[in-house]
Amino acid sequence: MAMSSFEPWDFRAGADCEDLKRLIGYKLVATDGEVGAVDDISSSPGRPALVLDTGEWVVGQHILIPAGTVKHINHEEMEISVDRSTIEIKAAPPYEPGVYDASYLDRLADYYCGLNSGIA
Repeated sequence: MAMSSFEPWDFRAGADCEDLKRLIGYKLVATDGEVGAVDDISSSPGRPALVLDTGEWVVGQHILIPAGTVKHINHEEMEISVDRSTIEIKAAPPYEPGVYDASYLDRLADYYCGLNSGIA
């Protein structure tokens, strides 16, 4: 099996995300529907990610979405499309806002890289 070239912490070319703070408030749409809204931007150096508020989907839960999952950003509609399903996002390692844990970021990267093997 070939190694994946997926880079979880790198936005894809053409994602148009030079000002990450601008993305706060944008809705996040998975391959099978809306997941929530961007509540914050993760400030881990070299590991850009979106902090997602799932709203009523999972009350009070935040999810970290690595930059590499972003497929497209529509600034006019304030919408971010990712190449993962709601089930895959929901199953990601839980995120605790305000807690910096390098091992968590490694586990999150491993999780999304593992999913990427089935994505064309």
